[in-house]
Amino acid sequence: MRNGYILIDGNNMAYRALHAYDIEMKTSTGIPTSVIYGVLSQLSYVRGAYQGFMPLIAWDAGYTERTRISKEAQSKWLVPSAYKENRHDPAFDGAKMIFNDQVPKVQELISYTNIPQIRLNGEEADDVIASYCRKLTATGKKILCFTGDHDYYQLISDNVIIIARNRGVDTLTTKEKFVEKHGIQPYQWVDVGALEGDTGDNIFGVPGIGTSTAAKLVLEHGDYEGVIEYCASTIKPLRLEYPDLQTQEAVDALIATKADKKTNAYERCYVGMPYTGVAMAVEEGKLKRVKKTPLYIAMYQDVVRVAYVLKKMRDELPVPELVPFDRYDAAKFSAVCDKYELNEIRTQIDRFVDLSDDPA
Repeated sequence: MRNGYILIDGNNMAYRALHAYDIEMKTSTGIPTSVIYGVLSQLSYVRGAYQGFMPLIAWDAGYTERTRISKEAQSKWLVPSAYKENRHDPAFDGAKMIFNDQVPKVQELISYTNIPQIRLNGEEADDVIASYCRKLTATGKKILCFTGDHDYYQLISDNVIIIARNRGVDTLTTKEKFVEKHGIQPYQWVDVGALEGDTGDNIFGVPGIGTSTAAKLVLEHGDYEGVIEYCASTIKPLRLEYPDLQTQEAVDALIATKADKKTNAYERCYVGMPYTGVAMAVEEGKLKRVKKTPLYIAMYQDVVRVAYVLKKMRDELPVPELVPFDRYDAAKFSAVCDKYELNEIRTQIDRFVDLSDDPA
């Protein structure tokens, strides 16, 4: 009897392999292999450690919907740049080229094994996995998500466990462990992310808000909208006396009040942004008892709403049924292993390429 399912974020595994192994690793003919070697080594471990769990590897194939949402927000001056636009940094181009070159080779190798993999055009792996979690929950079996991406915490439930492997140790985050650590329910994790933002994905949150502060506020007020409502209510009467700034010159003056600070809480302010007039009054010393955290959350409330949509995994994608896979091609797999000189770990690899004896 199969124990359940193990859903693997392929891109996350590949990125970790890129940095965990020597980026200069190459074959004798000069083909880079750090990602190929790293992913196959990790898959070998996963198949051995979690026998009886049916695997699936999901790969990123774009992020069309999040790009659309973030660009719409950018056109309204809510955010300065679009989703993942920070990933175009020339400083990372070398590593990115190595990564992009090796991922198709990894996918080809896996295609000759009995481990199924999926790419949905325009969709990210986490949304695909979220959709499988929703679909497979009805089976009543355990679902393991193998990834180091903390966004997956929002998927945790009685049946869904997140596994992160770091420095050779697996950390299993169950619902009970998550609640014990963070105080909130897993489904509220996305509310925390909306307030905090995510520099890795170029998602903008509230300046100065970290995980612990955001979690405490969500615990107290239920969700991000409850947090916004509470924060705005504490200073709402002041908005009549100090209206929102309506000219670029006035906004620039507000930004300049923090120009000498390492982190300028006002650098992303825009004309018509709520509570900017109150913020200027605070900086000018006209208001002395206004707390900064509620003020900033009230100011950046529309940014938080955008962040929530970007952080929330889309679990309604039409993913196909996950069924036992029977596509092991020993000859082709062996030929590709030879091409990339993977003989060193072939013994490990042999543990997962043929799953004919895997429990049904």
